Amino acid sequence: KQLHEALRWEGETTEILGNIGYALLQTVQYRNAAGIFQRLTQTAPGEYLAWMNLGLSLAALDAGENAVRALHRARDIAPNAAAVHHHLAQVHRELGQSEAAAEAERRLRELTGQ
Repeated sequence: KQLHEALRWEGETTEILGNIGYALLQTVQYRNAAGIFQRLTQTAPGEYLAWMNLGLSLAALDAGENAVRALHRARDIAPNAAAVHHHLAQVHRELGQSEAAAEAERRLRELTGQ
């Protein structure tokens, strides 16, 4: 509840929300992290890291298809971000979507030169 009160601060910035969400993600508070990243994607829809971290939070909550949608949005915003393709491959594999996972892995290899 205190976290939600703190987030009502009028002067919140993208960076502050991103840092709070990332801290929640790292401390396994996936539902709270997803809420922060959802809010961040609404206030800063062009921030690929917000979409990627929303995808990671949702994947951790077993919301696979929603995670894929968020990661696809991150990929659309930042098509050369290797981390996005890495996480896309992971989530597609977890969902049993081997062709989509292979495509994400192929693009990841292209980007990283491996």
